[in-house]
Amino acid sequence: MRIRRRATLVVTFEDSRTVIHDFLSQTRFEAGTAVLATLAALDDWTTMENALLTARRATNDADKAAEIVKGLIEQELAVVEDSPAAERDQQYRDNWRWGAVAGWYQFSLRDQEFLEGEQTEDRMRKYREVGDMPPVLATHEGIEDRIELPNFDLEDPFFAELHARRSSRKYSGGSISLKALASCLFAANGVTSVNEHGPFGVLPKTMTPSGGARNPYELYVYARAVTDVAPGFYHYSALDHDLAPVNTSTTPRPIELLGTQKWTNDAAAIVFMVATFERMAWKYRQPLAWRVVLMETGYIAQNLLLAANHLGLAAAPTGALAESRIEEIIGVDGLQSAAIFAVVIGDPA
Repeated sequence: MRIRRRATLVVTFEDSRTVIHDFLSQTRFEAGTAVLATLAALDDWTTMENALLTARRATNDADKAAEIVKGLIEQELAVVEDSPAAERDQQYRDNWRWGAVAGWYQFSLRDQEFLEGEQTEDRMRKYREVGDMPPVLATHEGIEDRIELPNFDLEDPFFAELHARRSSRKYSGGSISLKALASCLFAANGVTSVNEHGPFGVLPKTMTPSGGARNPYELYVYARAVTDVAPGFYHYSALDHDLAPVNTSTTPRPIELLGTQKWTNDAAAIVFMVATFERMAWKYRQPLAWRVVLMETGYIAQNLLLAANHLGLAAAPTGALAESRIEEIIGVDGLQSAAIFAVVIGDPA
């Protein structure tokens, strides 16, 4: 039997403790120097005998060495060759190009627990008791050499549309038309042209900007009350501008998918933005590209929200996702493709 250190471990120092974080499984363990020394030596597949020798050199005690190696395996900080944990670890090694810093953030913040209603208000009161709330806007008050800007024209149709957009979380529970949903999807991520760019390959141009035209996002729709569409989950093909069913046998309440937010339950449709990391990582190997992937949800969501407002729908964005549940339903693995953001759409109350 051979073992190897997980690729998804990060060590932090917290007061007098040394803590090992496995960000893919979202677990953490306190560790001593002997454990760290043993893990450091398990960079590649090694036999149990060699692992025990390494631990023994770190402890000068055969029993403690055996206890350390056993603990590493039990906690899956070291994975056993050909085990399910080893396969998941290898999948990460093969597909995540952006290293531990981006990986830690991406995978350790998934499937969070969220507060709702009175719990949130109580938390805010406690924050206010501890200290003053910081100002939410910066001002030039008191600065003499300010440059006055020309007034903007809210009667202009473009600025009037931007001004009219508001996040609306009150839905009637009624249906929305398929045409309205289609318009929202196209505004968000529809392909307007496809062009050949030499060594960069064939690149689509969409309704929103994307780093290097890599367009890492796929949109998935949870249709609940859309005319002529059976309830269920669908993939939107931006290239073909159509929907294909991915799961019509599962119809959970939106609150189960969107951070216990009760206001989502009367929505007619939810649009999930699912990142395909490899599209961006193939060209941009530096970890900064992962941050660009997250930024792009803002462009897509804003276009979708503006379209919904223009069509008289109620819509609001949310980042409070039950990622693993969503990904299980639509059939993506959460590692190569992951749910990042959502926009909730409905008939306004």
